[in-house]
Amino acid sequence: MNEKNIHVQQKRRQNIITQGIDCGLHGRFAEMAIREYLTPGTEIIEKNIGANLPDIVMIQDGIEFYIEVKTGSANLGTINNKGEWEILNFADAVTYCPELDTNLDIISQFYVFTKDEFLEMWEKLGLIRKKVSTKAMKNYRIEYGSESKCNVDEYADMISIQSFKNSEKKYSMVLEWCEKMPKLNQGGKAKINKLINNKYNLTGKDAKINYILKFAEEWKNNNLSTEDFVTSLKNLI
Repeated sequence: MNEKNIHVQQKRRQNIITQGIDCGLHGRFAEMAIREYLTPGTEIIEKNIGANLPDIVMIQDGIEFYIEVKTGSANLGTINNKGEWEILNFADAVTYCPELDTNLDIISQFYVFTKDEFLEMWEKLGLIRKKVSTKAMKNYRIEYGSESKCNVDEYADMISIQSFKNSEKKYSMVLEWCEKMPKLNQGGKAKINKLINNKYNLTGKDAKINYILKFAEEWKNNNLSTEDFVTSLKNLI
């Protein structure tokens, strides 16, 4: 990581710490810390809030693996222009912390889920809710008036985790479920690597074929020796 990125990260960390536990900026800081932990030295890419981009991308032999970083009562998805729900659209895995404290080690506070495991947890705990975004509510009031009651089921355009920290019982259930998963620094990184390999094995066949064709073309055009061609093929097996 270059000096500019280090300076920016340190400045953000100080700003976040002064705002206490689990403020809105924590997810962004955690994302930077986890990216550096999983893919050290990679460039930090700035994203606009709500940008339709994955939090972290890991690449193996042309196969992209997407990781989402979530904390607290995070948003899970939105409805698109076609009226279809997009839930964790960019997620092969999710790193999650119920209540992040930036005064403690960031990495040790996160649990590693697959996308299906993460959604299953909230569905079984009954803590998924639909809601109307500020923008959608504003448009609704412009059209129907400020006194009109908005039907959430009809006009919801976001899905999020229901607040659970105000209930000791709900908070305990969330923690109990999270503890079934490995922490990022205690088996979680190995779990992610295994998931990447699984995705590669499932989707990498087409990539391998493309590589073979590419190598064959290079060999045919005398841009690749027979020995290097054979070696390249062996590396794909």
